[in-house]
Amino acid sequence: MHSYCASIFLIPTGIMKKVDSICRNFLWGGKDAYLRSPNVSWGTCCSPMEEGGLGLQNASHWNKALIGKYTSWLATKKDHVWVKWVNHVYKKAGYHWLRTQTVKVPWRFLCWNNLNVPKHSFIFWVSQHYKLLTLDRMARMGLGSITTCFICGLEDESHAHLFYNCVYSKKCVGLLQDKLQMIFPADNMVKWYSLGRGRSGLQRIFTGACFVGLTYAIWNARNHARLYSHIIAPWVLVNHICKDIKLRFELRNKSPLKQYDKDWIDNMSKALI
Repeated sequence: MHSYCASIFLIPTGIMKKVDSICRNFLWGGKDAYLRSPNVSWGTCCSPMEEGGLGLQNASHWNKALIGKYTSWLATKKDHVWVKWVNHVYKKAGYHWLRTQTVKVPWRFLCWNNLNVPKHSFIFWVSQHYKLLTLDRMARMGLGSITTCFICGLEDESHAHLFYNCVYSKKCVGLLQDKLQMIFPADNMVKWYSLGRGRSGLQRIFTGACFVGLTYAIWNARNHARLYSHIIAPWVLVNHICKDIKLRFELRNKSPLKQYDKDWIDNMSKALI
């Protein structure tokens, strides 16, 4: 409905801001009304995925890009093939010209892996912008004074500590490495993912999806510890991650597997005890 109206009228900026506001509120709160401050700015959310955004559209910029097609219609007949090509290409280019373009992020392929569970990708995306509400960030915002990690209780909680340095996360990474039968650097998974480390393409994609799932699971375990003062066992966490990714793969895969990939997946899916 928005695209149709936006392609006919130049809609007032106030209305477009309201449309953006509704979309933003729904993304971060599940409702059209404002419930809490967003973790990541709307400008970043409207950037393409390769630039670290979610690929959403800024309503005002999109409206102007769609209206721009009338310029070509004034020059010649709108049913001309060349005009159709200009309309198709430059309408999209006009939108990107209006928005602020940034550099492509190196973790885009890891974040938007087809095997990722969507909620895993979203939490991983927020974590890559360092916008999760960790205790150190909440303290800087004046929302609390406690900064000690809820899980280990040894150091201050930050993105770096929670996902890479905490003894709990290190244990989870070690168990996941055992399950996947490979060693990868938790603090530089992007480099490992791009190089492949001699593994098949399927195993590399599988590993990337499990790693993104681990980021989600650690964040979920942290919130569980905060709310219920109970720490989920690392092996339970890793079992659930591998089970979820294997199930998603089985639902999406339509091609026959090579025997070594099949054996690897079967061995990976065995439960840890």
